[in-house]
Amino acid sequence: MSEDERVAGAELPPDAVVVRAGEMGSRSLWDNAVTHHKLFQEWALSVASYPDMTAEEIAMGRRLRNRSMRVSTVEDIRSAGFEVVSDPDDAPHGPELHALIKLPIDPSEEPTEDMWNQLRGCFGELIPNPAYGIF
Repeated sequence: MSEDERVAGAELPPDAVVVRAGEMGSRSLWDNAVTHHKLFQEWALSVASYPDMTAEEIAMGRRLRNRSMRVSTVEDIRSAGFEVVSDPDDAPHGPELHALIKLPIDPSEEPTEDMWNQLRGCFGELIPNPAYGIF
């Protein structure tokens, strides 16, 4: 992805790794989605992704602080009906690594437990975060 493509909404390639810090518990997913919905009137979750980077490189570059993380790919998430887009933010570390998983529901609806289960099914098992305790 070139420098000028790192804009919000830029499509990520299917093989791009997607990292979600933490256990992906329903409460955590809900809180993150609600925060995004209140700000932008759409349902989405914060993740980290960048073309041609490994999960470890993403965790270190973004300085993820959770003890653990779960990993997927853009292709696996899209195949379940979700969209993944680049969403550079103003974080002090790895702002270009921020991305969003957009939930496939109308802004007037709410995410369900079935949706969280479907999304969790796109990710691998919980693994240690290599950045934990370093930053």
